[in-house]
Amino acid sequence: MSQYLEFPWLLEAKAETARLMRVFMDMDPREILENADEFFNVLECMYVVVTDGPCYFKGEDLETWRKFHTWVRTTLKDMYPDDPDFDEDWVEGFEVYVEVCQ
Repeated sequence: MSQYLEFPWLLEAKAETARLMRVFMDMDPREILENADEFFNVLECMYVVVTDGPCYFKGEDLETWRKFHTWVRTTLKDMYPDDPDFDEDWVEGFEVYVEVCQ
């Protein structure tokens, strides 16, 4: 178990990350594409939180993470159809982290 579990700031980051996942999944992909720079900046920050402590996600938040993983892969493929590997650059490592939290 990670020593970071004791840090309230990391628990807050996890809660905010789960909230952002829900917000993004409710957005129109065209709006995300129009604001792609901001989206990827936030996605990168979310990636740090999730990969540093993937098992902070429990219950509903873990289910949200699983849905988000599928959603972001599909959305990125739709946003960048001319670059079929684009989603792999962003999502490849997430799969491992989702599975260790079963």
